[in-house]
Amino acid sequence: MEKDRSYLERALDALEETLWPTRCVGCDAVGELLCESCRSELPWIDQSRACSVCGAPYGRMVCTECKRDWPGDGVACALSYEGVARRIVTTYKDHHETRLAALIAQGLWKLLQELSETADAEGSPRLDLSSLDGIVVVPDTAEARTRRGFDHMELIGKHLSRLSGLPLFALLENRSTADLRHLGKEERARQMESAIACTQSTFGMRLLLVDDVITTGTTVKSCMRSLKAQGALYVFTAAFARVW
Repeated sequence: MEKDRSYLERALDALEETLWPTRCVGCDAVGELLCESCRSELPWIDQSRACSVCGAPYGRMVCTECKRDWPGDGVACALSYEGVARRIVTTYKDHHETRLAALIAQGLWKLLQELSETADAEGSPRLDLSSLDGIVVVPDTAEARTRRGFDHMELIGKHLSRLSGLPLFALLENRSTADLRHLGKEERARQMESAIACTQSTFGMRLLLVDDVITTGTTVKSCMRSLKAQGALYVFTAAFARVW
């Protein structure tokens, strides 16, 4: 029976691929979700030049994107939010191409591995993966989950958990009822001050907070504060892309 089900699933997949062939999210070429040409154009951030406080692509010495006052224990972003990277995120979130969750998780995993092999000013790894207790993702609002039909960060978190071997914890809730996409920076900040809640004690925990895109940083900063307020010892944030 299991073999029959597997055969049927493969047959349905083959039929779907025939009717609606997979196309590259970057250039629309038929064949795969991201072709080799578009992979080569991904705007990877040079971590040796990036701001370690807010994750902006430039700002290691002097950052124009933050005042060095973010809570938490560091931020790093894999890509600049432009070109192919932007197409990946928007296609995933707005066009229900859920297969891109695995690709985004792979980009985050590549970032984490790079950080674990890069020394900070004191000669220690920028991120010690072995010291982490688990992963926490930036929570979606109920409105966003309803609009998309899935929790986009939860899906990415599950893939990253499998890649890293770190457990995925559901510790945060986003109680905002506003659509933040249409709000300015100051209004977003006011909305998020009380919207993010940490639902369990995080006493003594060392956590990796994960997001898809950091724009103003309002949401991740609220998440960091909430995790720290419940006792987290260490919170490092990793994002797939950074707006700057």
